[in-house]
Amino acid sequence: MWVAIAIHELVPIIFGYLSGFEFDFFAFGPVQIERTIVGIKMKENKYLSICV
Repeated sequence: MWVAIAIHELVPIIFGYLSGFEFDFFAFGPVQIERTIVGIKMKENKYLSICV
């Protein structure tokens, strides 16, 4: 189920990036992908309420 949700949510991020937008973070279930100064990092999503 989480894989389907992740794919569903990645589509707007991909097309937004191609249109010139940038993302700060992307959370789905227990995973959070965050853009930092160093690069993109994947970490545990401790705040499950932000992905509802």
